[in-house]
Amino acid sequence: MDDEIAAVRGEALRSLPALPCACGAATEPSEVGGLPRLLRRLAGGHGSSQVGGVPLLAEGEPWPLGPGGEPLRLLARVDYSEAPRVPGLPAKGLLQLFVSREPDLGLGEEGGFRVLWRPEGARGLTERPDPLSDPYPALPVAFGRGLSESEPFDVDFRAEEAFALKWNELHPGLPVSKYHEDADRYASGCGFTWGLSAEDERECTDVQLGGYPDFLQVDPRSYDPDERRYDALALQVSPPEWSGIELGDGGRAYLFAPAEALARGDFSDVMFWWDCG
Repeated sequence: MDDEIAAVRGEALRSLPALPCACGAATEPSEVGGLPRLLRRLAGGHGSSQVGGVPLLAEGEPWPLGPGGEPLRLLARVDYSEAPRVPGLPAKGLLQLFVSREPDLGLGEEGGFRVLWRPEGARGLTERPDPLSDPYPALPVAFGRGLSESEPFDVDFRAEEAFALKWNELHPGLPVSKYHEDADRYASGCGFTWGLSAEDERECTDVQLGGYPDFLQVDPRSYDPDERRYDALALQVSPPEWSGIELGDGGRAYLFAPAEALARGDFSDVMFWWDCG
């Protein structure tokens, strides 16, 4: 039934609309420290967006701490006003994502990550040195001028739901609920569906706002129906191999929020995840 599985998978993916997203490229810091930020300012932004480095905080604002009181580390900061306007995302505001240090990187105890959101953006803030003096390297991020289109990946919970709906209509005697785990039982060999996934792998931008996530493994939301409320991607960070920023083995980080809340600039209820190759 390999051909049938592949056909239904294709139908499921085509049934989901492409979503707009803003893509940014991380660049190596210049030997002249202020040059990348100057260039970004001349391009119209404040030059606040970067992967790694240190945060922008107000005078007297406390450093974000983990569940044990340890200082968290900045993974990325993004000024939405520096990126093309993505429907469903705030037009402006500074988002800063902090994670715990190795090995958990935010996925350990509750509170292992923190999000700081400043609707008015970066003005009036200054960079604060890392209390433990081991920040990630600071990589300036430059966003493209226009929006890109993001296509769904077959591990996305929405793609799995679409596959199950179509497949169960056609084959009521061979039920599926999770695409990879269930459809593989009817294929000619174990791992057939993952082979289809590998054929669809595509280049991933260093920073993405909005659109579909490009998971390296599975969509964690597919295992818990309650987590499917986090249906909008606020930020995806895929540090370049040369960056010195390691999330496991070539990992990628994702920050989700409910779509309605994200459109209002409400980051009070978010979900953080990272996976690796």
